Amino acid sequence: MYVTKKDMKTTVTDLEKHLEHISGALSTTKRQLTQRIENLDGKLDGQKETSNLIKNEVTEARGDISQTGFDLDSLQRMVFGSGRKKG
Repeated sequence: MYVTKKDMKTTVTDLEKHLEHISGALSTTKRQLTQRIENLDGKLDGQKETSNLIKNEVTEARGDISQTGFDLDSLQRMVFGSGRKKG
């Protein structure tokens, strides 16, 4: 079996075309994956911001509830205290 220069040149040319096609496909895939990662990063940042806002609102609500408990306690003492003075 033997290989001619023409057959070798054709084989190399075909291989180069195939490698160019693969390189282009890899480039496109890399660009698409990079874009998806950037989109996910943006969504993750949004979720972190939303989580922080919710955390702050929960903290404020706990403070409000705690303050309401103190206010009710004070009101109760005032009501019971004024009832004892009259009685």
